[in-house]
Amino acid sequence: MSRYPAASEIFPYYLTGFRCTVATLTKDGLMTVHYPAERDSFEFRVSPEQRVTDLTEELTVEYPNGYKYVPFPRDPGDPEKDFDGAFETTGIELAYNGQIIKPDYVRLDVAATHTLDGKLHSEEKAREDAEKDAVLAADAYLMGLEKVPPDQQEDRVIAEIETAIDEFERVVVRDLHESVIQEYLTIKRNRILLDPSALSITPRVWLRKEHEIDFVVQEAEG
Repeated sequence: MSRYPAASEIFPYYLTGFRCTVATLTKDGLMTVHYPAERDSFEFRVSPEQRVTDLTEELTVEYPNGYKYVPFPRDPGDPEKDFDGAFETTGIELAYNGQIIKPDYVRLDVAATHTLDGKLHSEEKAREDAEKDAVLAADAYLMGLEKVPPDQQEDRVIAEIETAIDEFERVVVRDLHESVIQEYLTIKRNRILLDPSALSITPRVWLRKEHEIDFVVQEAEG
């Protein structure tokens, strides 16, 4: 993220700002909730009589029309079943009658007890995940996909890049005029092929009204 100081707003909200992180160990797993705060803090709790689903139900968001969003609902066939797996989600914002309704938390992580091992939950893994999210956000910004919800960005960015590469290969094998290739790379989505770490790429920039520059690449470092 430090590579993009001029455009810090491009990163997912769950990677920016201060957080109050509350982790609760239950009888069947661990729930970690990240709340926005004025300074970073961490709190650890133990609730041996409750299950993960008991705590996630407390995070239910209810809408004026009566609809309720539960992050991880109970199994209707077996409501007392232990939680199994490891999942994460961001605080989903939904629009209702022109209003944006969102939960108090910005991120929620839950994991069953048997998944709590060093390989899955380690500082190294956390840094890798955060770096991947930051890179994806930067790519989405460059490609004009910054409005895609954070939980959908990875699939969308990868799919768009693969499509751009496939189409570009078909363009260059035709042995077309340079202007055709330039026109293809002018499309906002395709500019990432020139420099995936750029902050911005601007086509057709005139220098003193005498020379036309094909592309100007603004590097993230400035």
